[in-house]
Amino acid sequence: MDCIKINQLQIKAIVGAHPWERHRPQNLLIDLTLGVDLNQASQSDLLSETIDYDTLCTFITQKISQTSFQLIEKVAGFINDQLLAHYPTLQQVTASVTKPAAISNAQSVQVTLHRKRAETFA
Repeated sequence: MDCIKINQLQIKAIVGAHPWERHRPQNLLIDLTLGVDLNQASQSDLLSETIDYDTLCTFITQKISQTSFQLIEKVAGFINDQLLAHYPTLQQVTASVTKPAAISNAQSVQVTLHRKRAETFA
């Protein structure tokens, strides 16, 4: 399976299970691996034959910033569901969500979820 990778997409979101986390948006870093057939695009050199990753990043940034979450696990699942629903050529997606300020004595906490179209939209 061919893939497109997007690394460290920065999105601000209300996320956290503790009341003090829910007062202002926090930074999240999103890593995406998009499983898609890129054969046509690699031959034609046409944007219409692939997934426009600029548009995809704008789409997911808007969706995340307009929603609040308690868990980064939910954020990762939400991203996977939104992308599989919105992009019919996407066959699988892996979303990793990193919360840099989750724990005071750790650099970050990260959750990774992988979904295939057959698992979600069979």
